[in-house]
Amino acid sequence: MKFSMEEISLLEEVKIASPFELEIKVHKPGADKYILNCHGKVSQVLMCSKALKEFEHPCDLNFEVVVDLDAKVPTWELNGDYDEVYEIRVNPCSPDFDISEIIRQEIILQEPMVPISDESLSVDWIEHEEEKPEVDPRWEALKKLKKDS
Repeated sequence: MKFSMEEISLLEEVKIASPFELEIKVHKPGADKYILNCHGKVSQVLMCSKALKEFEHPCDLNFEVVVDLDAKVPTWELNGDYDEVYEIRVNPCSPDFDISEIIRQEIILQEPMVPISDESLSVDWIEHEEEKPEVDPRWEALKKLKKDS
């Protein structure tokens, strides 16, 4: 299964370098339950904190989705209580359901806290001269009184 940015509408704050492939293996442990084992690779475009340039950060996606068939659900709904396994309830009459929100969350979870494209990058820091704060001349008169006593 291949996805492109046009197909994944929920990936607004996630920028992907190119289309990516996601392998989905489906298991049926019960009459109304399916388990999707999802594996794939994607390159996310991030801004380097040192060089201030975009770079590609590879992500390995490995997650599991439990799909429960439930006639009480209008079409489908993603369970908001995320643990290690995502849960989706799907109406058996619904033609499809969407896992793009799960993909978005998995990509965001793999973002480094401080994205750096190359650890060996040297950054020239601009040194600012420490400015001496202006002293109110009235304090000088008080200091003189203290010295005199």
